[in-house]
Amino acid sequence: MMKLFLKSAGPIRRNVQCIAFMATGGLITAMLAQGIRVRTNILDSWHYVAPIEDATDGQWHELLQNDDFKFIAVVTFLVTPTGSNQTFNVPGNWNPGNNKVECIGGGGSGAGLQSTSGNMACSGGGAGAYSTSNNLNLTPGGTATYQIGSGAAAQTGDGNGNAGGDTWFNGATLGASSVGAKGGGAGSDAGFSGLGGAASSGVGTTKNSGGNSGTCSIGTGQVAASGGGGAGGPNGAGGSSSAAVNNFTNGGTADGGTVAGGASGTGTGSPGSSGTEFDGSHGCGGGGGSAVNPFNGNVVGGNGGLYGGGGGGVVSDTSGPGPTLASGTGAQGLIVITNIPATVARLAAIIG
Repeated sequence: MMKLFLKSAGPIRRNVQCIAFMATGGLITAMLAQGIRVRTNILDSWHYVAPIEDATDGQWHELLQNDDFKFIAVVTFLVTPTGSNQTFNVPGNWNPGNNKVECIGGGGSGAGLQSTSGNMACSGGGAGAYSTSNNLNLTPGGTATYQIGSGAAAQTGDGNGNAGGDTWFNGATLGASSVGAKGGGAGSDAGFSGLGGAASSGVGTTKNSGGNSGTCSIGTGQVAASGGGGAGGPNGAGGSSSAAVNNFTNGGTADGGTVAGGASGTGTGSPGSSGTEFDGSHGCGGGGGSAVNPFNGNVVGGNGGLYGGGGGGVVSDTSGPGPTLASGTGAQGLIVITNIPATVARLAAIIG
């Protein structure tokens, strides 16, 4: 089959179910013309992914009969709600012998300080870790409990950042789950590193840590802020932001260096890039860039990229009312469920 590379469409920021498949270039063109949002699976460039909701039951059944279309799997992205246990309804075509569940923890937020005397050092937040497990033995038609880790809120005054939430699947807690990833730690207003989620704290057959934020050190009257860490992913651990020595630094890269972190700046840090590893809209987030403002103005850190990126730390050489201060927020976690039914015929249960 001929391969056609596609530019990613806009991001999907809600729970969505997709079909992974192979197809000829001509069929892909026809599907796009019908309004079906076909995207390249970045991790396996010979596969495409498209939301089930974009076509009618009749259209999917017609495609299944087309020799130019080869069904591979059903892929479900869970992104909402965050921070509390939810129920996943296991599909009737669940194949215990051929499935994969991937988790990314939520990112931590950066610390913040403001003063007229300098001597301020604030690190970014740590990033969420990544974990995956294959062939979970779930009961078709049953249920599984899951939680998506929340992204940490910004620090809008003087103080440490906040920690990101843990993400897990098939269990009431991270430790009791079949697969789960640790969230990133909070940024420090004393300049200590914001720790990324540790692989050792996760559950799964493959686990990669989230990146740390860099430490910060200052001379007398100086300021420093570090960017957030990048999320772990299927390609490797998240990258740490550089140490800040009387300066401010960019966010760390995500997923083994494949996703960029945000740039640091005077006044405003840039957000970390949002990854596209899974379907062009869902992936691992880079760390947000840090920000310093020595001119009595507003200062805003870069937010962590979706999913799991840590937010950048911020310092402002001012105090009292007036200029606003906000560190970079941590990005929420993600769950990706890939189910490969035993036969194409069993796919009919999910598309009508």
